Amino acid sequence: MTNGGDEQRSGAGAARVAVVGGGLAGLAAAERLIRAGVAVTVFEREAAPGGRRRGVWREGRWLPRHAGAHETTDRILVGWLSRLDRSSELLPLRPVQRTHWHAGGRHPLGDLGPRSAWGHPGIRRLEALRLVRLGRLLARYGPELEAFHPERAARWDDRSVADFARLYFGPTVFERLLGPFAASLTTGDAGETSRALVLRQAALSQGAVAGLLRAPLDDVFDALGRALRLRAETRVERVEPAGQGLRVVAPGTEVEAPFDAVVVAVAAHEALRILGGVATPAERDHLAGVRYHPSLCLALSLEQPTAGGFEELRIPHAEGLALQSLLTEPGTAGGRAPESGALVTATATARFARAHAEASDEVVAKALLQDVERVRPGVEIRVAASHLSRRAEGVPQFQVGAYRALARFRRAEADLRAQGRRLYYAGSHLFGPRDEDVVASGLRAAESLLRDAEATNRRS
Repeated sequence: MTNGGDEQRSGAGAARVAVVGGGLAGLAAAERLIRAGVAVTVFEREAAPGGRRRGVWREGRWLPRHAGAHETTDRILVGWLSRLDRSSELLPLRPVQRTHWHAGGRHPLGDLGPRSAWGHPGIRRLEALRLVRLGRLLARYGPELEAFHPERAARWDDRSVADFARLYFGPTVFERLLGPFAASLTTGDAGETSRALVLRQAALSQGAVAGLLRAPLDDVFDALGRALRLRAETRVERVEPAGQGLRVVAPGTEVEAPFDAVVVAVAAHEALRILGGVATPAERDHLAGVRYHPSLCLALSLEQPTAGGFEELRIPHAEGLALQSLLTEPGTAGGRAPESGALVTATATARFARAHAEASDEVVAKALLQDVERVRPGVEIRVAASHLSRRAEGVPQFQVGAYRALARFRRAEADLRAQGRRLYYAGSHLFGPRDEDVVASGLRAAESLLRDAEATNRRS
């Protein structure tokens, strides 16, 4: 596994690079390029960088727009953060207890092995024993389930998580363990999600302990924004050929000289809009075929502490709640939650998000808060500030066939780069929805660009 690249690699063959999208993927790509001596301009449509990983302020309190614990095996994310100036404020990760909601109670949730599943509420013991098969499968598939090349999992992209889990292990393992595990990655229906996503994540997180960053990433985003040329509040209209380079066209801004290369670090549908006149049929077909789940996240800042410590509660769809997970963070000095209170972040199921797509924020927040109160009584009366984040196309689905399509796309991309085109892609739709995947996508795009620049230097 690469750690992000050779520090001494020169970017002289790609002297000016544009990064379209100032979210986590775009910033990871830009930071790596800057470290190699490349001049980078980042185009970001929002007022500040960070994308949906950037929080918001309500009533003087910071609130996240995205929930999810990290893991101690997230070596790409942790390695990238450790190189940044403010890493001491973020690392090491704070340990998080993962729990499981069953029949009105919470229960400790371990790994995906038979020992953890044995005695797990709702899982038949015979089916728990069959989970020994998962370890064997991961050992067999391991070389194709690695971090920087998700397309190598295409060989195992032949059935859904639901079909795979029921066939290999049994229905209760699916409903109570692997189904919620898949939903924690995509928020969606495991009947559509490719088993390759779960196999890959299970392989990468073996031996992991869940954890949270110690502080918001917002200061990191701002520091990176100051270190590069950031064009905030700039919505890119298109990328077009310009001589030997590529021009980024954005209404209301002066015409830029052509860039030597462009990294497109936005969602697939946005990339398709921007690249309509540049993308080949193979690229357009792939981008148009990426499917997303809607996302709904309700963040609550509490004015009093909660019982217990840091916890990520997973809620199986069989429980019939609107929630798929609940992340609780007690207040700590210098942490994400106020020292005298707590943060509770609820993620809704994709099914609930679709059903309430036209409902008002007030109606949606009220429905989610009712379910939060069911699993963590007493929260409602302690809410000091709240924020509801909604995205119609929020989380890439990685449905059955997505990895095979990704492998075809990567082959087409390599052919175009071999012909001299300097257009690169980054984003969760190319790797996976977790922060680890998003950062990896940005670093891979930057590494590919630097390798191509190096080859150009050698030829010249």
